[in-house]
Amino acid sequence: DMSLRGHLKPATSFTYDWMHVFLSNGIGNHELHLLLKEAKSQHRVTFKQLDMFAAASWKYSNFMSPGKNLHKFFTEVRQKASDNAETCKAMATEMLMVYPLVRHFAYTILENLGGMELQLLSFYALGYVLDLLHAAKRGPIHTVELQAAISLHGDLHQRAYGTENLKPDHRYAHHIPLQITRDHLLLDTFVLERKHQPPKRSSAPCK
Repeated sequence: DMSLRGHLKPATSFTYDWMHVFLSNGIGNHELHLLLKEAKSQHRVTFKQLDMFAAASWKYSNFMSPGKNLHKFFTEVRQKASDNAETCKAMATEMLMVYPLVRHFAYTILENLGGMELQLLSFYALGYVLDLLHAAKRGPIHTVELQAAISLHGDLHQRAYGTENLKPDHRYAHHIPLQITRDHLLLDTFVLERKHQPPKRSSAPCK
């Protein structure tokens, strides 16, 4: 509609949801799957070993209050589902809780085992991006730093896993710093997605 073009600009108002880009069948799920797949291939690291690591007596922040049950993330059922889907099957909130734990596992265990330098650098770079996005939820951040972190992760991911493992989300991620500058805050769909759970719980037993 020619008369509306001066007022409505779909291309510039379109917003990518960072939760889906990174945490809901997104970059983080894909990266975690590839990292654990490589750890299993090189060092025979299994979900059972990660479950034991997660079940240790960690102290979690208030944000991670469900963390005491975080070891339930690493189940055989989830491992099988992730292997079949070629990505880590998890909810966004689970991904937020699990990536710091896996990062610590990488620092303390995988680095000492050796042989995964590129994969670990890519995962650490992703963790830094997620840390900055956490900070953006609490207040203003330097979007130039976020843009540089996203670019660095993309480069390291490509070096570690090749171009065949790049996803459209890796491109969408570059829009998020521009959106923060435009909106002066970080928009996402966490609350809306949580509202999906009550009807899902009701409908699951029904046939």
